[in-house]
Amino acid sequence: MRKILIVGATSAIAEATARIFAARGDALFLVGRNAQHLQAIAADLGVRGAPRVATATLDVTDFGAQAAVLEQAERALGGLDIALIAHGTSVAVGRAATASRPCSWMRLPPPLWHSACCPARRTLR
Repeated sequence: MRKILIVGATSAIAEATARIFAARGDALFLVGRNAQHLQAIAADLGVRGAPRVATATLDVTDFGAQAAVLEQAERALGGLDIALIAHGTSVAVGRAATASRPCSWMRLPPPLWHSACCPARRTLR
């Protein structure tokens, strides 16, 4: 069982990928802006085989809140094996934010960060 963080979990590609992870018996921590949608996805993933699904709401442009959510995910799952970063932001917001400070996902260890950057290639084999 892998412990997987999914940021932007309500996107279609993240939800489809989470279903694959659930069917494989992985534990999941879902992050997104819409709590009601996250709960519906979490319930579906539990039925599909995920032994543990936890959620947190977050607007990823709120850089001050990212670290706390990352720590919450690590506590809930007992660590992380994979991070799938599937959120979107507007180009202007993304450029302005990253110019002033990096996002918290960058503090993930290199193997997790590589998984976050290349999730389809690395995690769906």
